[in-house]
Amino acid sequence: MEESKLLRKAEIAIKSNRIIKLEARDSFFYIFVFLGNGKNGKDHILNEKSCDCKSFLFNRIYRNTNMCYHLIALNKALENEDFITIKLNSKEIFEIITDIYANGKSLKLRKVYPNK
Repeated sequence: MEESKLLRKAEIAIKSNRIIKLEARDSFFYIFVFLGNGKNGKDHILNEKSCDCKSFLFNRIYRNTNMCYHLIALNKALENEDFITIKLNSKEIFEIITDIYANGKSLKLRKVYPNK
């Protein structure tokens, strides 16, 4: 039951264009961000195997699983190449990452996000 709920949430996130690949113009660096929705939605930094959300940490430590719905969404989006790519310079990406860790979300990311 829980897996189907996570899968459903992941599919909604993909359809809502909430998986973003930030790619550096001036290097080979890239990172994925799961864009939080709503007023209190938090952004999350992801790669193919980990997420910075509390659910991922809890599941990894206590249940020995590696999944949260953010990672499920990322992996499905990667399979279908169904994500938004935003090319920025490295400094701008660093500012976005800093915003996410300091504030839970990045207003700078929302300014460069093409669908808002």
